[in-house]
Amino acid sequence: MRVLRAGGPRTTPERREAGGQKLNPALAIEGVLLTRRVEEEARRYFGPTVYQTVIPRNIKLGEAPSHGKPIIHYDIGSSGADAYLRLTQELLAHGTRSTQYAGTLRT
Repeated sequence: MRVLRAGGPRTTPERREAGGQKLNPALAIEGVLLTRRVEEEARRYFGPTVYQTVIPRNIKLGEAPSHGKPIIHYDIGSSGADAYLRLTQELLAHGTRSTQYAGTLRT
């Protein structure tokens, strides 16, 4: 999984085409997860690839890594944990294309 920070949607496909496709022709954007204020632009640019779940800003999400725990272990009742659980449900319901390429991955 590759995580891109703010400013990504305008340049991501071009960078993917320029670099990633040459190294791995099977490379494809499986989905776009929104965590900040770029929802409208990302949905317009990436269309149905954008997950419906949006991870909210949440103090507990910021605290969890400093305690060495994932959010579902740090505070399962937080809105951030709830959002990640909804994302998990969305991924499971949608299925993933990456399973098509599981046999081609090298470890």
